[in-house]
Amino acid sequence: MQLAVNRANNFFGKGIPYTQITKQLALAYRSHLVDWVEAEEMKAGTANKQLTHVRKIITFYQDQNGLKQDNPFHKIHLTEEKTARPAYSIEFLKEKWLKGSPFSSLNDESLHILYVIMDTGGGLKEICGLAPEDIHLDHEVPHIKIRPNKFRKLKTGHRGREIPLVGQSLIAFKKYPQGFPSHTHPTGADNFSANVNKYLKLHGLSETEAHGIYSLRHTFKDRMRKHRLPPELQNYLMGHKDGSMGAYYGSGYSLNDSQDYMKLLEIDWK
Repeated sequence: MQLAVNRANNFFGKGIPYTQITKQLALAYRSHLVDWVEAEEMKAGTANKQLTHVRKIITFYQDQNGLKQDNPFHKIHLTEEKTARPAYSIEFLKEKWLKGSPFSSLNDESLHILYVIMDTGGGLKEICGLAPEDIHLDHEVPHIKIRPNKFRKLKTGHRGREIPLVGQSLIAFKKYPQGFPSHTHPTGADNFSANVNKYLKLHGLSETEAHGIYSLRHTFKDRMRKHRLPPELQNYLMGHKDGSMGAYYGSGYSLNDSQDYMKLLEIDWK
């Protein structure tokens, strides 16, 4: 239970009165936990227990003080089969994220990390933990290298990859050519997930209650399908293990070829 309390305090802020925890914030906290389940940093059962502990603590406080307010965590839970994120629609992102200034009060590094995830499909830790030497803007094909570095390890060998920069991700790295130093520390990705999921929920930037940051990886996968990128290349760019026989032959796709395919995705934002 102490772990659940510590994580909730880190998310909501220590000392916040429970009366200030709204249903929207409770949903944002659930989104934060789901992101870590999808990233395989936490088991669904563990996340569900943490939600249960927070709900019970608030219920106990209400009972002890004779309070009648609704518990913001009432009926908020997750199960094994409900943790997969739905993809954002391209239309929603174009209208709600890329028009006007919906992120004007969000930390600028966090905003550009979102843009990188949007057009690379990279994971939270992968993008937050990029070192300057992983970013290659002066190359013939601007790209990033997802690999172990001084900031983080990779969970599996097949997660290592080179991703060409196109669209929003190229714009983001031109502004932050050294990466995102405020997020490279061990809890950087966790803080990013917490802050951004809260922001999305409180500013109406989640397409549904089930959408969160990790939904962008699902959108990236759908966009690759839409533009008919070869399945083998899709798996490589996502960092997924490819079980097909062809994946074990030859040298794979060159950066130039990968860039040609990925440039097809740029039309989605026009």
